[in-house]
Amino acid sequence: MYKKVENNPGYVRDTSTKAIINVDNSGLDAYKAQREYARSQHESFNEMSEYINTMNLEVQNIKQNAVGILSEDINNIKQEMQEMRGMLAQILNKT
Repeated sequence: MYKKVENNPGYVRDTSTKAIINVDNSGLDAYKAQREYARSQHESFNEMSEYINTMNLEVQNIKQNAVGILSEDINNIKQEMQEMRGMLAQILNKT
């Protein structure tokens, strides 16, 4: 059997064990909602963190590819300029 605790409507006393029991289900529901919210926030944080890490890797790959392409283009331009110098030298030597 339970008796209401005076001045504490959310609690009752078990008359056989003298234990005080919290019967405020709204507090329990609020705790569960807060816990679920914290879980979802943590999950969202983890998803965003994973997305940022993936984007960072992709940007690094793009940078590496761009450097490789630019290096190749620069080498081709250098080679063409050397060929043009040689052709110009030949033209100047003939005159």
